Amino acid sequence: MPESAAVVVIGAGLAGIAAAARLAKAGHHVTLVEEADRIGGAWKQSDLDGVGVDTAAPIFSFPAPWRDLFRKSGRDLATEFARSGDDLVPAFPARHVFEDGTELILPDSRGDQDAIIAERFGRPVADRWRDLVDGLGEVWQILRPLGVETELTSRKQLNRAVRKALRSRETLVDLARDLDHPQLSTVITDLAYPTGSRPETTPAFVAVQLYLDRTFGRWTAGSGAAMINSLRQRLELRRVRISTSTRVTGIDTDPLIVTTDHGPLPAAAVIATCDAPQLYRDLLPSDAARAERRRAGRLVPALVPAIGLSWASEPSTPEDGPTETVRHRRGSAPVIDYTRPTAGRTLQIAYDFAAGRADPAAGPAWNGFGSWLDRPPTTSVVPGLFIAGSFSRSGTGPSQQILSGALAAYAAQRLIAPDRPLEPR
Repeated sequence: MPESAAVVVIGAGLAGIAAAARLAKAGHHVTLVEEADRIGGAWKQSDLDGVGVDTAAPIFSFPAPWRDLFRKSGRDLATEFARSGDDLVPAFPARHVFEDGTELILPDSRGDQDAIIAERFGRPVADRWRDLVDGLGEVWQILRPLGVETELTSRKQLNRAVRKALRSRETLVDLARDLDHPQLSTVITDLAYPTGSRPETTPAFVAVQLYLDRTFGRWTAGSGAAMINSLRQRLELRRVRISTSTRVTGIDTDPLIVTTDHGPLPAAAVIATCDAPQLYRDLLPSDAARAERRRAGRLVPALVPAIGLSWASEPSTPEDGPTETVRHRRGSAPVIDYTRPTAGRTLQIAYDFAAGRADPAAGPAWNGFGSWLDRPPTTSVVPGLFIAGSFSRSGTGPSQQILSGALAAYAAQRLIAPDRPLEPR
């Protein structure tokens, strides 16, 4: 294999950017192909009353994948943001509003959570909540080698001990029932909706998000578009060829060639971050990856919320930061409202999950624990083809998509330059 191999990355969302940045920094010739007219996927910028905005949630937890992505693309996150005037800073705690009119501002730290829940709902409830989130720490350690730091490749990794620890026969509904509290149980079940799923089909281990929030905190770093623009500069510096407004029409497997409406792209490796139906139905030959195709055919498309954008009547001030309000509705999906200072104004972003729709491009919804392995593996059975993105086994969230891109880059590097492995995260 040549010292600097050609790699084609299909899709310029977070996973595609993450994979392209790592492989380009390793010295490979990378072409990033995107059907839209700009990179960023759901994080790309649009226009609202003459102001550039995006619909990305401005608050996230688990910042390590973001920091790692910037560092592996050539400059650490803090340095990059210092150049642009932004910063990665702790975000305000989430505000939960319940159907009965009660509210709860849930702090990130263990001690503060315990104190506020004990004050609001009593010591027994606080003890149950603390014990639940503490127990999810063990779940997190088990999940790390299952699509976070290394690939989830086979059912053998989900052995009896792992399944027991992950409570594989239980859903978020079961976990909420065990907690047995009208408000906090709703906080648990509503964790399903940001994953594009419903609580009754979402595995209990997805509640690990509560542990991630409490352990790693909640962060904000300006707008999603600002982060994408910074990453684009990194890609251009690393001489990634970014081909927007380019439609991929097929993937030939022997030899490996990506065909596009602008011509063929021979490749030593291909990283596909497009949705599973497009990959298996439209791009690969019909006789390729039959088992993967069959499993992917069982996937249920994720539900994406209806998103509303508007300007608040009050202007923002330099001290204002993004906020998150989760409006829980018993028996129905929540609405999550965000605010973000933008151009001296306050942008309001409303995610209405009750008015959502199924969208294969958003990845798969959970359909029980067993649906985990129906998602395509990072390393496909097609030689040289690697898979990342919202429908991978890493998960659908932004941080998980970045992780999936990293795993695909590591796997591609092992194929095309086994003597020069990429530095693990």
